[in-house]
Amino acid sequence: MKFKKLIILLVVLGALVLLAVVKKAVVKPRAIPFEKAEEVTLSELTPKIEADFISKVIVYQGRNETDKVVFSRNAAGGWIVENKFSAPARRNVPEGLIKYLSGLKGELRTDSGAVFSDFQIADNEGLHIILVNTADKEAAHMVVGLARAAWNESFVRAFGAQKIFLVEKNFLTVLGLSSDPKAALRVRAYLDLKIFPGNLAAAADRLEIKAAPAARPFVLKKAGEGPAAGWQLDPPDPRLPVDPASMDEFLRTISDFQALDVMDPNAAIYGFDKPMSTIIVNAKEKETAVSYRLEIGNFDAAQKSYYARLVPGNIVYRLPEKTAMFLRKDRSFFLQQASKGKQKDAAAGS
Repeated sequence: MKFKKLIILLVVLGALVLLAVVKKAVVKPRAIPFEKAEEVTLSELTPKIEADFISKVIVYQGRNETDKVVFSRNAAGGWIVENKFSAPARRNVPEGLIKYLSGLKGELRTDSGAVFSDFQIADNEGLHIILVNTADKEAAHMVVGLARAAWNESFVRAFGAQKIFLVEKNFLTVLGLSSDPKAALRVRAYLDLKIFPGNLAAAADRLEIKAAPAARPFVLKKAGEGPAAGWQLDPPDPRLPVDPASMDEFLRTISDFQALDVMDPNAAIYGFDKPMSTIIVNAKEKETAVSYRLEIGNFDAAQKSYYARLVPGNIVYRLPEKTAMFLRKDRSFFLQQASKGKQKDAAAGS
């Protein structure tokens, strides 16, 4: 009896040893160093791309190939929307797409073109993103599916290829698109509609305002250097000191001006030959003197907005009515309270 039990124990032990050997044989080949895991599971879809070598980013939806959004670099290296009157672009959009497509890696999902529509990634369905280098050659052309697995993921394939990959990039969000197949690219959303570049509150040193067509312009100029610098009328008038808080409020407000849209600069309806009001701001940016002239033209009653043109650049904007009216300041706005009273008395006695 004892011998029989011993035989049973030996059989069980042998089975366990055999199981351990089989398990080891199966698991061992699969075991890979952690740092190599990505190489096994992910495929490299695009090479590393240096942003400075990309001159254009072209985006279009497959169902409407002719309606493209073309981001390109201007002479200064900044981004513009080429097919929106070369207006300044929000740089995070083209630069975000370049960053996403540089060294893009993904996990293979299928290599069958028969299921393209399941991912909304056929040529006539998906979102096309093309990077063009400084030699005017395509550096990448990817098609992004409108179907999404998760908010931070996209399905992509190289243009002309069958394989579809899952990538941890949300291309649709960068372009403000939903996964709705009817969602459309909105060019206006990619424009930088900030009127004045930079921070005028810190950089401005001269301000000239003509508040109405028949009004006389007046000038305010910064005097002194560093923290002791202050504003005064030009020519100076010691009886009418300038209020620093009013100057700061005005410059900060116009620094943040946002337009509603960009208009065709070649139209003849804007009234810039006789602007309603004009402001000229001189500033120093990175030790370089610059001058901006903003002209407020005709009122568009239907849109409740004014046309405005910024020079240099010849960009024509549509401004909210409230924004345009803020610019119609006479010089009393900028004076200290006592000086405002004196100016009123002088005007009443004249």
